Amino acid sequence: MSEIVAANQDAAATVDQSATAARSGEAAGGPAPAKPPARTGPSTAPLRPGPTHAQRNVAVDVLRGLALVGIMMNHIFGAELPSLVWWDVHAVGFALLIGAGAAFAVPSARVPDRPGARRTAVLRAFVRAIVLGAAGFLLEVLPNGGVAVILVRLAVITALVAVVAVLPRWTMPPLAALLLLVTPQVAWWLQANAPQAFATTTGWSSALDAGAWMRMLWAPYHPALLWLGVAVVGLWVLRRFDLARPWHLVAIAGIGAVMATSAWAFGQWAWERWGAPEGADLRILAIGDFPTLTTDRRWLLGVGAYLPSTPSLVFSTGLVLMALALVSALCLAAPVRLALKPLAIVGAMTLSGYFCHVLLEGQWGLWTVAGQTPWGAPVPTGWADLGLQVAVLFPALLLWHLLPGRLGKGPLEWLSRVVASTVVRSR
Repeated sequence: MSEIVAANQDAAATVDQSATAARSGEAAGGPAPAKPPARTGPSTAPLRPGPTHAQRNVAVDVLRGLALVGIMMNHIFGAELPSLVWWDVHAVGFALLIGAGAAFAVPSARVPDRPGARRTAVLRAFVRAIVLGAAGFLLEVLPNGGVAVILVRLAVITALVAVVAVLPRWTMPPLAALLLLVTPQVAWWLQANAPQAFATTTGWSSALDAGAWMRMLWAPYHPALLWLGVAVVGLWVLRRFDLARPWHLVAIAGIGAVMATSAWAFGQWAWERWGAPEGADLRILAIGDFPTLTTDRRWLLGVGAYLPSTPSLVFSTGLVLMALALVSALCLAAPVRLALKPLAIVGAMTLSGYFCHVLLEGQWGLWTVAGQTPWGAPVPTGWADLGLQVAVLFPALLLWHLLPGRLGKGPLEWLSRVVASTVVRSR
């Protein structure tokens, strides 16, 4: 999640220090630094797209914060309208933003590689993925209110997209297309023909359970390998476009609009041509309920929330790209960027925010079983539940941000960075 961006902060600091040393040498009468080559296309310098604060992209962090709010509303409201309006954009958005984070963390193949820089970045991404997965397994054994914890799936995506990030940029669109086309078909075939290979094990024991890994990699509602294609799209967009350039944002929004409208139109046409599967009405699709998925392959032709089909993945990815373009455009204005800064701070700590939210859901679940809170009040539900969690969680994260150094980037983000930098040292 958001902690993968930290590697780019180290690279940016190194670049800044080198530039300062060069300027000092010139002032002392030493040789002036060589001029950089003229730009003939997208920058080949270390990636710093869009308005940033302390080497972070504000728009990307704002979108992370919005995705966290969407996750919270989904858990709190379930099948009610306030949750349904999010479709699955909040969850798919996390996958796309992992790819965006990899664009920051792993040096591009277009950038001259410092000795071992790309290898170090990829290995650190692997270590951060292990920490992320461990946090997910831990949440599954703690009281969590029945929440479907997605951190292990996101950990898999974090590790795999870091490998993709070392490839040339031109390989990413065809790779994303291949993943989005093929993985839903493979997932459907496995579930239809080998259901015994999937297990419902959760917690620490699932780390060594092949059936649990089959479920996390291939099965609804959060299939890691199906979402990998979405992450590669996010990686390519952040490598190809500059979020500080209005026309680049128009291009991102246009790509997203084409993806969303074409996927929706294809799904409607396909279901009219070959018939829609039973239960494929808008409310059921918004809830993400498709009980006949493994017996009716027509589900793979349509669009629905969490539906593991190519049109559905393309549709949701398009919506996230349009949201990224819109938020980035808003962040170009300094007053708006300042107003959104608190949400960006929370978005920069989505791992810690998600972890704490699930713990709060677990506490709420225990109170629900007891029938009341420890102080005798009714257990909050709906908007009261959301308001109370926001009132507790967001100020806590904003206060944590005031801590000095990297510790202020979030407790779990700090832990993952410390572990990664300790295990994998720069050369």
